[in-house]
Amino acid sequence: MLQLIGLILMLAGGVRLAWVLLFYVLNVSGRAGAKISKKVGTDNDETDQHIENSKKFDKELIEKILWRGGVIVLGLILYLIG
Repeated sequence: MLQLIGLILMLAGGVRLAWVLLFYVLNVSGRAGAKISKKVGTDNDETDQHIENSKKFDKELIEKILWRGGVIVLGLILYLIG
């Protein structure tokens, strides 16, 4: 029974981690695009604000990545104990 709970935790954590990593990659690429547009000269008035918002969102995503990784490790431990 403990193995089943651990397996479910690992699968759920892995799926949620994959989504958060996708959002992280999109966030980083969006910030890189904003920085490039700023260097090229095609930026607008809100570009600096978008870059700052992206940095704040980065911190939230990294926290979520760590939590999801913790759920996966917890599921792995339960799976191995069972």
